[in-house]
Amino acid sequence: QQYFPSKQRTEYHAADGFLKLYRPQTQFIEAAEEIESLAREAFEKTTGKELPENIIIKVLDKDDMKAVHEATGALWSDNIQGFSINSNARNGQYLDKQVFVKKAELDRIMVVLGHEIGHVLTPSVENPQDEEAKAFAFEIAWVQTIMRHNIGNLKDNLTVDFIPANNGLHDVAAAFVKNLVKKGKEALELYEE
Repeated sequence: QQYFPSKQRTEYHAADGFLKLYRPQTQFIEAAEEIESLAREAFEKTTGKELPENIIIKVLDKDDMKAVHEATGALWSDNIQGFSINSNARNGQYLDKQVFVKKAELDRIMVVLGHEIGHVLTPSVENPQDEEAKAFAFEIAWVQTIMRHNIGNLKDNLTVDFIPANNGLHDVAAAFVKNLVKKGKEALELYEE
């Protein structure tokens, strides 16, 4: 019998904040292969580097997402659009870093993908708000790149004037990042810091 509720919180990132309310409809994405070239292009134009081979991207339906998410010991919420598993180096070998995104429209998937890649591209940081700030900084740079280069013809679908999930984690982390970007800090530079 459990006397205390689980301390694990459900945490999710709301992609809607980066999506314009009135925007052109985009293709529904069923598999990672459908976005591979766009993800590689966005990554290369954001960072100037190729997408690392050890970052594995999977596009899953809600039931599969839930099963994988719960298998990590985390609590599921239907609001979760994506999550990632950021493995650390073991015996000098870098393990695969996994990004899971729920099947959705192309614009939504690309936004979520930018956030989740921001989590796994570098080692995780201990403080949850710092970890989310790191992901938001990369995501802003990612979305700016997509808009600037009209990757996937998504320029008219996106905005960087976003409102994150109001859950005490994402909103605090995003406010920190947005404040520094507003003061002139480049989002990618902030991410690297």
